[in-house]
Amino acid sequence: MARDTAGSRYDLEPLLPYIQQDYVLLTPNLRLARRIKAEWDARQRTAGLRAWSPLPVYPAESWLVQRWQQAAWQQPPLRRQLLETSQALLLWRQVIEQDQQQGDYSLLQSQAAASQAQQARNQLLRWQVDRQAAGIAARFRLDTDCATFLRWLDAFEARLADGGLATGLDVIAALQGAALAQGNRPRALLIAFDDVPPLLRTALTHACAEVAELPQPAPVADCQARAFADRNSELQAVARWARVTYDAHAGASIGIVLDDMRGDRQRLEYLLRREFDCLDANYAALPVNFSTGWQLAEVPVVRDALAALAAVNAPAPVQRVLALLRSRFLQLPDRYSPEGLAFVTRLHDHGRETIEAGALRNLAKDLRLGHILLDCAGQRALREPALPSQWAERFHQLLALWGWPGEGGLDSLEYQQVEEAYRQLDALGAFDAVCGPLGFADALGLLRQCCQDTSFQPRTEDSRIQVLGPLEAAGLEFDALWLCGMQASQWPAPARPNPFLPLSLQRECAMPHASAEREWRYAHSLLQQYRACSRTLIASYSQSIDGAPELPSALLEDFTWQQDAAEAGPPGAWLQQWQERDIEWLADHSAPAPDAEELARTGGGSGLIEDQSHCPFRAFARRRLRLQALSEPSLALNAAERGTLVHQALFVIWGELETSAALAALDAAAESQLLARAAAAAIDALPTARRLAVGSACIAQEQRYLHTLLQEWLALERQREPFAVIAREQRQDIALGPLHLHLQVDRIDRVGAEVAGAADGAVTIIDYKTGSCEASHWLGQRPTQPQLPLYSMASQQPVEALAFGHVKARSAAYKGLGARAVAPGISDDIARATRRKEPLENWPALLDQWQATLQHLADDFLAGEARVDPINSNSCTYCGLQSVCRVEAAMPEHSRENRLHNTQEDEA
Repeated sequence: MARDTAGSRYDLEPLLPYIQQDYVLLTPNLRLARRIKAEWDARQRTAGLRAWSPLPVYPAESWLVQRWQQAAWQQPPLRRQLLETSQALLLWRQVIEQDQQQGDYSLLQSQAAASQAQQARNQLLRWQVDRQAAGIAARFRLDTDCATFLRWLDAFEARLADGGLATGLDVIAALQGAALAQGNRPRALLIAFDDVPPLLRTALTHACAEVAELPQPAPVADCQARAFADRNSELQAVARWARVTYDAHAGASIGIVLDDMRGDRQRLEYLLRREFDCLDANYAALPVNFSTGWQLAEVPVVRDALAALAAVNAPAPVQRVLALLRSRFLQLPDRYSPEGLAFVTRLHDHGRETIEAGALRNLAKDLRLGHILLDCAGQRALREPALPSQWAERFHQLLALWGWPGEGGLDSLEYQQVEEAYRQLDALGAFDAVCGPLGFADALGLLRQCCQDTSFQPRTEDSRIQVLGPLEAAGLEFDALWLCGMQASQWPAPARPNPFLPLSLQRECAMPHASAEREWRYAHSLLQQYRACSRTLIASYSQSIDGAPELPSALLEDFTWQQDAAEAGPPGAWLQQWQERDIEWLADHSAPAPDAEELARTGGGSGLIEDQSHCPFRAFARRRLRLQALSEPSLALNAAERGTLVHQALFVIWGELETSAALAALDAAAESQLLARAAAAAIDALPTARRLAVGSACIAQEQRYLHTLLQEWLALERQREPFAVIAREQRQDIALGPLHLHLQVDRIDRVGAEVAGAADGAVTIIDYKTGSCEASHWLGQRPTQPQLPLYSMASQQPVEALAFGHVKARSAAYKGLGARAVAPGISDDIARATRRKEPLENWPALLDQWQATLQHLADDFLAGEARVDPINSNSCTYCGLQSVCRVEAAMPEHSRENRLHNTQEDEA
C-alpha cells in the first residue's frame, strides 16, 4: 500500500517536463483539473514558497470557450451572446412546443425531448457532421423522428441567428475561423483523454502551436474481484472496507466508484456514517467527499422556498401545506399555537388531497400563514406577465414576505445552499434573451427547472475517502480503489443511441453509446485508467438486482476472485453493544387518576365509555391526552358524514310526522315531497366548505341516494304496530360516580297501547346506525357499542326496548332487545340472546347487568386504567392511534390471537 505519493490524488511527476516548458494542461473534466491544481499548490507550499504563479490547467472545452472570448474581444464579427445549458434547453423546449402546435403529434415529456435534441445537436457539432450533405440529409428523412428533429434543428438555429446567440460548442466551432497570432497560440497537453472528438481536435490544432497527449501509464494495480448476494450486502462491504483501510493505512487515498450515484449514494452515505460513527454528534466529521452533489431543488431549504412560492396562488397538496407549516426556514411563529393545531385539523377535515388557494387562505385566516397568502393575493403584479428578470425581483420580495430562510440560524451547508439559490434567482435575468414575458406559473416553473438542473456540491475540506462516478475517477490517483456494480448488464453499459440521429450515422462516426462495440471499447479504456492509477483495485458485483440474477462483467476476466469477502451485517461495534445490552422492563398500565378539575374539563358522552370498553389506552389518549386521529382525504363524503345526513333527514321527517298514523296517511306524492325536503335539509346542514370540496355532482348523487334510502326506511316503519315519536335528539345527563356524561338520544318512541298513555309510560329508545351493528354488541363485560345501554340508564321513564335502527340500502332493519317485541327485529327472548356471553333470564336482569358493566368501565377510567388492550381487531381499524400505542409491538403473540378469536366471535 505504501508509495511515494501516499495520500495524493494525482502524481505530478510525469507533468513536470511539460509544466517547465509552459504547456497548457487540458483535462476532460473540471474535477481532474482542480485535483491537478490542488496537487501543484500543495507541492509549492511544501517547497516553502509563499507565492507562485497559478498552474494553467483547465477542462478542454472551457479553455476553448475562453480562447473564443479573447478572440471575440478583438474581432467583433465573432461576438455572440453565450447561452448556458439551461437557457439552451428552454430555447429547445420553445421550439418543440411551437412545432407541436403546428404539427399532428403530441409529446408526453417535452423537457426530455428537449434534452435529447440538445444532445443530438451537440453530437453533430462534436463530430463535425455536415447535415446539409446529400447523403446525410437522406438518412434523416428515412426516419420520422430524425426528420422531425431536423425541423426542430432548423428552427433552433434560426432562433440563435436572430438573437445573436450561441452555445459553447458553437463558439468552439467559430474559433476555427478566428485569426490567432502565432504568439497567442500556446502548446497544450491533453491529460487522461479516452477519446477526443473531431471538433475539439480541430479547434485545439487551430488554437495551439502544438497539441501533445500524455501517455497513459502502464497498469500496476493488484486487481481483485468480489461477489455479493445483493446490492445492500455489496454496499455494506464497501463501507466496512473503507473504514478498515482508513484506520490501517494512515495517509492512504481511498476511492469508491459508484456506477449508480443517484440510486446508491444515500444508502452508501448512511452505511459510511454508521461505520465511522458519524450519525449523531459527529455528523460533520465524516472523512468522505462525494463528487456528485444533490439537485438544488431537493435540498430542504430550497425545496421549502419553492413550495412557499408555489402556494401563493395555486392549488397545493395538503401534505405540502403541512410541510410548509413545519419548515424552520419560514417565519411562521404561530405554527404550534392552539390556532395552528386547529388549522391542521381543519385542513384534514376539508377532505381533499389538494386544496385551492382561496380555501387555504380562508382556513388559515387566523394564522401568519393566512396573512401571507392574503397579502400575496392582493398583489396585482403577481397576476401580470413579466420578463424573467422582473420575476426574479418579485420572487425575492415574496421570499422576504415568508421570512425565508428563517430566523433559527443556518449551518455552513445550509448557508451555501441559500447562496446558490440566490444565484439561481439572479440568473433568471439571463433568460430575457430567450423568452418573452411569462406568467407566474411559467416563471416559477423556470426557476424550479434551473434548481433541478443545478447540482449542489458543498465546499468542504479535502478528504482521504472519495466517492465518485465512473468518469470523475478517471485520471485520479488512489492507493486503493473499489469499483461497485460491475455486473455484466452495466459494464459495459448497453448501447443507448440517440433517437434523433440515424443509427447508421452514429455507428459510422463511433459516437458515444451508439453500439455495443463502442461501449465495450470505452469501458475497457476506463478500466485500464483505473488499473494504471491505483495500487489496489477491487471490483464487485451483486449476484441479484431487484430479484433478477446477474453475472459479473466480462471485463473482470483477469481479476483474482476473492471468495471469502461476501460477509455482511451490522458493524462489529454495534453487535458488541447489542450483545452487552441490559434491558429493564417496566410494566406500567396505570395513569394518574384524574382529579376533579380534570374531570370537569374531560366531559364527553357515550363515546368515552365506548373507548374504555374497546381499549383502555384509547380512552386515556383520546379523552385525557386529547389525541385525535386526523381525517383522511376523500373524493366523496365519508361514512361519518353520510351517517350525519341520515340522522338529520330522519330528524326532519319525524318532526313533521310525529306518529305512525301520520305516516300511514301519506300518499306516494306527499311522501316523495317529504323525503325531498328532508334530504335537502340534511344536505344544507353540511358545512359549506365540504359541499364545495366534494363538488355539486357528488352532492346531487348523495341527495338522490338519501331519498331512496329514506323511502326504504319508511317502508319498514309502516310494518310496526302503532307508535309515536316523543323525542328526537334529546339531551340527557348521567353520572357514573364522579364521571358526568352528556348524552344525545336519537329517538324515543311510545309503542302500541302506550301511544296515548300517560307521560310516565314505558318507552323504546332507538339509535340510528348506517354501519355494522348488532344487538350482541351490547353484551359482555366489554360491550363494543354501549350507547343504548347508557341511554337506558339515563332514561327518566321505564324502558321496554332498545333498538338499532339500521338504515342501510336494501337491508333496512331494526336490531334490538326488549321486554316485548315492539318492532320487527327486536327480540324479547333475553335468555337466548345472552346465552353465549352472560346468560340472563329476563329484561330487568339485563338492565341490571348493563348498569354494573357500565359502572365498572367508568370506574376503570376514573382509576387511570390505560392498558393497550383492544377487545378485538376491529377496535384498531378506525382508532388512528397506532403510532402512539404501537399495539403490534406492545402485545404478545397470544394476545393478538385472542383478539382475532374475539373478532370472529363478534362477527358470528
